[in-house]
Amino acid sequence: ENVSEWYMVFSIGHKLIIGFSCVAVLTAVFIQETFKVATKDNRIMLISRDRVRRSNAEKLQALFHWADPENTGVLSYSAFKSLVEDPEVRLWF
Repeated sequence: ENVSEWYMVFSIGHKLIIGFSCVAVLTAVFIQETFKVATKDNRIMLISRDRVRRSNAEKLQALFHWADPENTGVLSYSAFKSLVEDPEVRLWF
């Protein structure tokens, strides 16, 4: 009967901390399971590979546009060789 009001502050704080911790753990488990299922799904894997292919194609297209400033559509062997030996291009790939 003779309990201080400060015990209530401690009790509420304790309940909040434990409650939020449990919610965080449950959320982490849910997200982990979701990612595990997503990595096994073939359709998602194919979509991801397609995105990577498109990204690489765009990068190569930008590279050849950069290597051919006259827009002739032709890149000589010597121009290609100098392009491949360029340190900036090496960093790009």
